[in-house]
Amino acid sequence: MINYTIIIPHKDIPQLLQRCLDSIPQREDLQVIIVDDNSDPDKVDFAHFPGLDRPDVEYYFTKEGRGAGYARNVGLKHARGKWLLFVDADDFFHPNLLEILDRWKNSTRDIIYFETDSVDCDTLKPIPPRLSLHPSTMVREELENSCLWVVPWGKMIRAELVRKHDIQFEETRWSNDIMFSTLCGYYAGKNVDICSDLLYCATDRRNSLWTGVWSEKHIMCRLDVQMRQEKFCLKHHLSYIILPDGISVSFDYLGKARPLGKKSYNKFKLHYLRHAGLYVLFNDFIAVVKFRIRHLL
Repeated sequence: MINYTIIIPHKDIPQLLQRCLDSIPQREDLQVIIVDDNSDPDKVDFAHFPGLDRPDVEYYFTKEGRGAGYARNVGLKHARGKWLLFVDADDFFHPNLLEILDRWKNSTRDIIYFETDSVDCDTLKPIPPRLSLHPSTMVREELENSCLWVVPWGKMIRAELVRKHDIQFEETRWSNDIMFSTLCGYYAGKNVDICSDLLYCATDRRNSLWTGVWSEKHIMCRLDVQMRQEKFCLKHHLSYIILPDGISVSFDYLGKARPLGKKSYNKFKLHYLRHAGLYVLFNDFIAVVKFRIRHLL
């Protein structure tokens, strides 16, 4: 019986993929699935692809080049584990991975959230966590009534939950994981639990999909996904992410269009006004007014 399936999408970073694999122990009840998203042969030596010598690793080399969401969906089709875990190829697990997971493998919960931390991808120097279960920001009550954990990593998800509700990743170039994570959280509801053990390290890598240059297409994609997520949360009475200054993430993405010039920014602003939804627009308007009042005082 396979207890755990770990799905890893990969593109053009074989050295980091090897580091990720090295953090995953080998065991008979563990299935590791790597889906390569049409990597460049000039950057990847496919004859010596990371982990080819590991019997517990399955490989799927896609040629469509449709992004990490598509790659993760390919992995889901071949997953045989009772529990699903997702890891980005430039991230890694902390020691005692299987020891920690084994404490929860017989749980009746649908999602188990674990503590995560972050480091610089190159130097491994600690940086502020990208997402944390710290009591001041993420407590059990919040997770039961919200969709704040919008990444697929840092948790184990019951495979039956995903199959039952046919939950898949959006095959967008950016933010492919937000609606997948939101739907998993929605259908799990209160049937979740929290483990304070440190399990996952999310690295900060230069020129990644998150830290690279944000083009007009990039911002528009993230803006559209975020607005869909916020409207879904409002429809189902779920909490969604509000930034420290009180604005929504979609409004923050709108602000990232300013450096593109007045013409592009006006196009984004009109798109946001048309699609954000009245409740989000009202809350963002109030947050902006409060912000300006504070700076006038």
